[in-house]
Amino acid sequence: MSYTLGIDLGTTSVKVTIIDSQNLSNKVYSESKATASDIKGDPKLGESLQDVSKIYQTLLHLIQNAPQEVLDSVTSIGVCGQMHGIVYWKDKEAWTYNLKEELQVGSGVSYLHTWQDSRCSPEFLATLPPASTRVNSGYGCATTFWYLQNLTHFIQQFDRCGTAMDFLVSMILNLEVPVMSDQNAVSFGYYNPSSEDWDRQVLSSAGFPTKILPKVVPAGTCAGNLPSSWQGIKAGTPVFVAMGDFQASVKSMQENENEDGILNISTSAQIAFLIQRSEKEKYSLPKSIDFFPYFKNTDLAVAASLNGGNVLANFVSMIEDWTRTLGLDISEERIWSTLLEVGSTSTDNNQESNSQASLQIVPTVFGERHNPQLRGSINNIRNDNLSLSHVVKALYQGLVDNLTEMMPPSLLQERGIKRIIGSGSALIKHKCLQTALQEAYGIPLVLKDEGDSSYGVALAVVHK
Repeated sequence: MSYTLGIDLGTTSVKVTIIDSQNLSNKVYSESKATASDIKGDPKLGESLQDVSKIYQTLLHLIQNAPQEVLDSVTSIGVCGQMHGIVYWKDKEAWTYNLKEELQVGSGVSYLHTWQDSRCSPEFLATLPPASTRVNSGYGCATTFWYLQNLTHFIQQFDRCGTAMDFLVSMILNLEVPVMSDQNAVSFGYYNPSSEDWDRQVLSSAGFPTKILPKVVPAGTCAGNLPSSWQGIKAGTPVFVAMGDFQASVKSMQENENEDGILNISTSAQIAFLIQRSEKEKYSLPKSIDFFPYFKNTDLAVAASLNGGNVLANFVSMIEDWTRTLGLDISEERIWSTLLEVGSTSTDNNQESNSQASLQIVPTVFGERHNPQLRGSINNIRNDNLSLSHVVKALYQGLVDNLTEMMPPSLLQERGIKRIIGSGSALIKHKCLQTALQEAYGIPLVLKDEGDSSYGVALAVVHK
């Protein structure tokens, strides 16, 4: 037997999936576990930090629970995870071995600065040198510029950097020079996919320490072979360069690359379609769409919204706070179940068909990368449209309107997209959200329980 191990280092959890390399639909082992790795950062700075060691220990726990006979047959390893963020480390001090000769995270490693880190304000970003692709707060290079201008001594401690996934690959392969896929490099900032290199001259002129940047290779490239056995997996097993979790998720869901659009609404929201790099100039695209490398000279045209399930969660937290202030004890679970119930019921005054009477919610409370100053608002408040049902449905509709503004339905039609494959916990749970999306885009919405990035990265490795 020949098995492939897929690893996904997510924002809140780690998931591993082991598949049969000949029968790709056969998942012989699949488990996930929350990392509980969040570090309390400075809220005034907008820090979002995680403990790399806890993420790694969570991964080890999952692998150790896999049957040994399965691990014995693993012949390749793929890794993906949360994009944009950055880990800094120091060569020779970033990993070590304990008394049991087990590989562990060393002392020369920073916290992971996640994609949610918001220390780089729009005003700060405006001072940065021009980049080949968009750079936002939470991107590795933007965070590095922030440190260079505010805490230079912090950067001087380290001589390597990469995403959390790049660090894992470097550690288990004992790499002296880290490698990064083009997928993660674009999400890092200051990488030019056309020249296939960092914007070195621009970065150097701005005082950026380019020597700490990883070597970039195409997604699907083998980064090396295990120098020794690791958690029961044999020495010599090839490990592939880490990929983006969104690309891996698309890989796990898409059945027809030319006709399937991909939508995920969980904490945030992303809607995308595949496009040949040579065709990009044919389309007139809004600034809300970014291109991310996929595979085989193709890109994903992605509208990535910062507002998704987190908006609904924020709404629930607000209600919970209000009820507590009023002296009532209503659980968060009860609030969620009530919202799902009222969101699926129809109102009896036919106001949904009258736009002049409809409550309108703009739910962009977290801003957007293409417009960080964007904020939420509520419009057309009347005495007869403030029931909980009206508010919940307006919130759903607002999320959909924001997505269709970022990724217009006409663009999907022009591209020839025949259906949208949807996933993510927020989309799966909320029927009213599904209905509003299907009506807005005018093509079938096909739901999948989960866009499984750990499964997708395993598929990508097998196909290579």
